[in-house]
Amino acid sequence: NQLQLFRTNSIVTRVITQHVRKSGFAYFRNLLLPTVAAVSEIKHETEQEDITALVIDLLHRIVKIQDVPSSLRHTFHLVSTATLCKFEASRHAVSSFFFLRVLCPALVSPERFDIIVEDDRGRLLLLKMGKILLNIANVQAFGAKDPQLAVYNDLLAAKYQEIVDFLTELGASWPEPASSLNSPEKTLIRSDAD
Repeated sequence: NQLQLFRTNSIVTRVITQHVRKSGFAYFRNLLLPTVAAVSEIKHETEQEDITALVIDLLHRIVKIQDVPSSLRHTFHLVSTATLCKFEASRHAVSSFFFLRVLCPALVSPERFDIIVEDDRGRLLLLKMGKILLNIANVQAFGAKDPQLAVYNDLLAAKYQEIVDFLTELGASWPEPASSLNSPEKTLIRSDAD
């Protein structure tokens, strides 16, 4: 099933996830810093509006494809290409690594990217935002499983296409990073092939 692709914890998924986290450390940290900092200012009486505003702001920063490092773009392109060999669309595979395995877990545990959360309420709000982002990335409304989050379904519907476009572009053709073209491993592979 295409929706379940790369959702299991195989050696391949763990290696790719570690690579994405390591090579995208500064990128993901910069994405999350403003959001985590702003969570402490959310008031109980305006929680839904504030979370909506923060998710929209974070999504606005996420979809700036030009800000994604070339090494990550190349990795997501390779994942997309490998997926297209078997399935019609590769968006789900790219989404699995970007949202499911890196961004959303980083929202729940920002310490992975050296970001401190001040209190437990902030952590709960970040967990809620992670669920919202994951549902947007999966193009799936909240239902019986999370009825308290159904109030965000309008936000999800409004942002689906923007994220689908981003994920499609993220997996699109991208040149190999210049630094890896001249790496010793590449030179060794080329010389062995000769």
